[in-house]
Amino acid sequence: MAMHKHTNRSGLARIGLVLLAGVLAGAAMSAAYATGEKPVLDYLYGWGEPGTGTGKFRAVRGIVAYNRKDSNREIIVVADGGADMLRAYTWDMMFIDKWGKAGDKPGEFREPRGVAIDASGHVIVADALNHRIQKTAVGTTSFLERPGEPILSFGKRGKGNGEFDTPTGVAVDAAGNILVVDTDNHRVQVFDPQGKFLSSFGKRGNGNGEFYRPSHLLLDPNGRIYVSDTGNNRIQIFDAKGKYVSSFGSVGSAPGLFAEPKGIALDKAGNLWVVDRRNHRLQKFGPDGRFVGVFGKQGAAKGEFSFPEDMTFDGSGRLYVTDGMNGRIQVFKPAS
Repeated sequence: MAMHKHTNRSGLARIGLVLLAGVLAGAAMSAAYATGEKPVLDYLYGWGEPGTGTGKFRAVRGIVAYNRKDSNREIIVVADGGADMLRAYTWDMMFIDKWGKAGDKPGEFREPRGVAIDASGHVIVADALNHRIQKTAVGTTSFLERPGEPILSFGKRGKGNGEFDTPTGVAVDAAGNILVVDTDNHRVQVFDPQGKFLSSFGKRGNGNGEFYRPSHLLLDPNGRIYVSDTGNNRIQIFDAKGKYVSSFGSVGSAPGLFAEPKGIALDKAGNLWVVDRRNHRLQKFGPDGRFVGVFGKQGAAKGEFSFPEDMTFDGSGRLYVTDGMNGRIQVFKPAS
């Protein structure tokens, strides 16, 4: 999941101290939900439908926004897990290119999921069913570097350091290190920019700092690591060294509760957004830890979702959501 570099730092600190200290009282959250007259998002536009042809997605998964400075364009990179490929678009839905096919050679994928962008503009891909991480080029305006050109690959199936079992989430820190959610090994692993193993944290369980099938993560400007602990229906927060700080959430459909939290993102104001997959909605928490509201319900109309997966904010504050079973991308802006 992507984050914007101008995120409010003091607001994030308050998330760490207030929201992350525990779930808000259920009654208070229910009241906030019941009195939320204004929607938290406004629908802008969308594209895609289920399928295999042009403009269709088989299983839309990860998404990341990238401001490509050489062309002054906001590029949106999408992982289509069912088609074993990545696709790139402009912010306003213009198709740029696609790369990848089913296979285990460099530049090929089996169920690509999470995507991130490093400081050089390369795409980091969680190549889930090949149990590895790949780094590929996005491409340049001169086309001297083609999109999808393989740059780096590391990992294999296993439980040891540097090995994976269905990696799904990726992020890049300020030093260029690559963080990987190693889903079925119930941990997060950290690598240097060349793919050398550095450290890991977490194990299977439901205690503090333990995971059950985690899926997504992000880093804030202070270096804190937010992890969607999907199987435990909560968000956990760690410091830059992987030390447990706090967590919030539990299973349910009431506001502030989750049914498979997935993608997470921070907006410019420091609000924390969570994809609540099996509740077919997004949830928003303010910089002060206050529950703000929910958006969406199950369906196929504009602003409705069917098993959403991931989301990202671009530099202009637009929010892009991968609407999984509806085979589309929906784009919103935070309501004023």
